[in-house]
Amino acid sequence: RSSDLDELVTNIEVAALSRRIASRWKFLARRLGLRESFICEIQLQSSSVLEQAHRMLVYWKKSQGSLATAGVLSKALFEEDMGAAAEEIFGFFELPVLSVPSGGSSDDKRSRDDAGASDDEIMYREALEFGSVLINRYRLMVVGQDGGRKSCLIDSFLNRPFKRENP
Repeated sequence: RSSDLDELVTNIEVAALSRRIASRWKFLARRLGLRESFICEIQLQSSSVLEQAHRMLVYWKKSQGSLATAGVLSKALFEEDMGAAAEEIFGFFELPVLSVPSGGSSDDKRSRDDAGASDDEIMYREALEFGSVLINRYRLMVVGQDGGRKSCLIDSFLNRPFKRENP
């Protein structure tokens, strides 16, 4: 779904997400604020990591009630480097920026602050000013034989100049 951040997580989404995060469910559990003793209890109850992930998400959903939203869960997933799971299950989001620096900034101050800043830093500051950040994260795996010029391909993706001395 391409959902609203304030919508409650559904049981279908819990089941689908369980499969996507099975091997890393404990990291997400900690990020969601679940106690270590509860994590150990889940591990003792089932030997299947898929079942453990599912139990954790069901418990989190029940314990949070109306706060068990797609936005809260997506934020935790992105913070644990599981953003692909959030994108697959919930769709693409504009996640809210949780803390906006106090005090206004003038155009003069912004141009001084942006001097020497990367495009990413400038976009981040603008996102803070407007209150949201569009998150699109992608991961690409390049596989091949030694000497197959994988590093040249990666360099071209990153707009780096061609280097003949690359192995």
